[in-house]
Amino acid sequence: MVVVIRDITQRKALEAEVLEAKETAVAAARVKSEFLANMSHELRTPLTSVIGFSGLLQASEHLPAEERVYVERIATASEALLGVINDILDYSKLEADAIEMDPEPFDTRALVDGAAAIIESQCSAKGLTLNVVVAADTPERLTGDKGRLRQVMLNFLSNAAKFTARGAVTLKVGGRPQADGGWRMRVEVTDTGIGIPSEKIGELFRRFTQADASTTRVYGGTGLGLAISRRVIELMGGEVGVESAPGAGSTFWFEAPLAAATEEDVTAREETDRARKDALRGRVLMADDAAANRELVSAILRNLGLEIDTVADGAEAVHAAHSGLYDLVLMDVHMPVMDGLTATREIRRMQAQGERRIPILALTANVQADQVTRCLEAGMDGHLAKPIQITELAAALSWWLKEAETTPEGTRAGA
Repeated sequence: MVVVIRDITQRKALEAEVLEAKETAVAAARVKSEFLANMSHELRTPLTSVIGFSGLLQASEHLPAEERVYVERIATASEALLGVINDILDYSKLEADAIEMDPEPFDTRALVDGAAAIIESQCSAKGLTLNVVVAADTPERLTGDKGRLRQVMLNFLSNAAKFTARGAVTLKVGGRPQADGGWRMRVEVTDTGIGIPSEKIGELFRRFTQADASTTRVYGGTGLGLAISRRVIELMGGEVGVESAPGAGSTFWFEAPLAAATEEDVTAREETDRARKDALRGRVLMADDAAANRELVSAILRNLGLEIDTVADGAEAVHAAHSGLYDLVLMDVHMPVMDGLTATREIRRMQAQGERRIPILALTANVQADQVTRCLEAGMDGHLAKPIQITELAAALSWWLKEAETTPEGTRAGA
């Protein structure tokens, strides 16, 4: 009897320890998530203005040549800073298995040329030759997550340009057909740079790791890019590798299985893109507490041919939306007086009582998966991340404005 009681007591103590450890782990994960969310918001908010306004200046035809060079330097530096932030957040998502692939048909050559074009100025500034070679038998169109493929290509290309002082960087794309009719894409990036000792190669794709302790001081970087690249390609069902020797340059490569793009896929995508381009008309309400962000988005939307009004908090957004003058709302999340989630719920409550339902899109520095989910659960229709990418913003606006126009309750304001 005494033995049984002792066993029960020990089991309960063990269960209590396990429960306590689980609660501690959950609390730690929550703290980490909140920290990353706050850091993302605080860093992305000013970057939105830096990247956005430099982009508008670059597009100006009236900017003198010398000042254009300064603006390009600002744009390059701010994009590099954004890359560091994205690396940290991406690795956090990968650790939580929160990254999903978004396959779509894409033009293979356009993807390759686009990635190369991004680092062309970096190579040119160092006097490096940039070579791009696409094998003749590579399909013109494939289906896959082109954004993630571009991300890995750019990581390899950026590293090659970073660690090469003279010579060339070569991007080679090819692959082989698969039994299911798809294509196993192989991408190789070769440089004539400093190379890597054999004993360090096995550590390269681990997080926070670079080939030498002085690498970060001399060349910069988070040590996360290659780890992220490996996980992304593995999620696609592919593999990554490297061949290198000190003083003899390096070749980083990846292979990823991709599906063939059918004519139906391509046609459907082209029709969708045309529909989006045709839909850019309407009146937009933007709620954001940062005056610079309101000014930036106003300039972008007016250039796109849209009307826009802005407010500085959620309470003002609710009042303005109640007027019925708007076809779409861009809603920040962190705002004084009333936050964006509360404002969205209030707008949806009013619309449930008979007011016209209009699309509400989050435009926020909150980019983690759980934060996106909270936006959608509050009643938002979509999510756009800061810093603002003009092409993504335009595509989202045209899509949702078109949706609002074609749904039964979506008669245009003032029509």
